[in-house]
Amino acid sequence: MEGIGAATQVRSQTFELPDGTPLTIGNPRVSLMEQFLTNAGDTLKQPNFTGLPTMAVEAIGKTDIDIRRDLFSNIILTGGNSCFRGFVERL
Repeated sequence: MEGIGAATQVRSQTFELPDGTPLTIGNPRVSLMEQFLTNAGDTLKQPNFTGLPTMAVEAIGKTDIDIRRDLFSNIILTGGNSCFRGFVERL
């Protein structure tokens, strides 16, 4: 999947909420993640948002130069968004 354009090819998927109500979601479940992984600050109406990969590099870049290699090699991803297919590779 490359870029936000790929999100237009996503099939809708139906989920069941805890109260039993069905919820069908299509493109939004992928396009939002695309925006987090790319420089999509304008799309998210957050002009200073540069995307998660850039934010990680900038944060580590502000640390002492002696520990940067260790920080880059010890990034731990947690949470639901880290389960998206290809997230780890793209980050």
